[in-house]
Amino acid sequence: MNAGEVSTRQRAQTGSYKRKQLFMREGFQTKLAKELFVMFLFGGTLLYGAISILGTLQADDAISSSAEAILATIYFSAFTVVALALLAIASIFYSHRVAGPAYKISRYLMELNQGAIGRGLRLRESDHLKEIAVGIERGSRKFAKSIADVGDVSEELRALDSANPKIQELASKLDTIRKEYQLPDVSTR
Repeated sequence: MNAGEVSTRQRAQTGSYKRKQLFMREGFQTKLAKELFVMFLFGGTLLYGAISILGTLQADDAISSSAEAILATIYFSAFTVVALALLAIASIFYSHRVAGPAYKISRYLMELNQGAIGRGLRLRESDHLKEIAVGIERGSRKFAKSIADVGDVSEELRALDSANPKIQELASKLDTIRKEYQLPDVSTR
């Protein structure tokens, strides 16, 4: 990098960084936007229908008393509450497709930080963030294989020259590194 060039990280830290793309992951963001649009369109249509029905009932000559107008308002209110409750429930289930995987990935990363490497990270088929989870799991498995190889190298060093104290010291250091991590069963490697 030339002296006059500024890295992306430096621009992000100073606040001079502007994103050049509208979508980071177009498929994910487009799908998410469409699903949210359909959900709000459905809710808006329900609300519009309820308002139209109420307006028709109140404008109708059949409503001759204030008791009937109050009853129509109660029906409209009940319909609106039910529609909003259904939308709230749908949005909760939908948000679980993002929040659930985010929680699992977060918990998995905390376990990695504690040395538990190479374990699986499973998400439901309908969950979002699967690509991120797969990448993290692959990296963890690759790192677990490298750590297992460290243990194998340690054993090979000990077998080469058991009388050489420098080799034994290096093998002990490798064993210390290997013991910092909890590897899955050999059968899962």
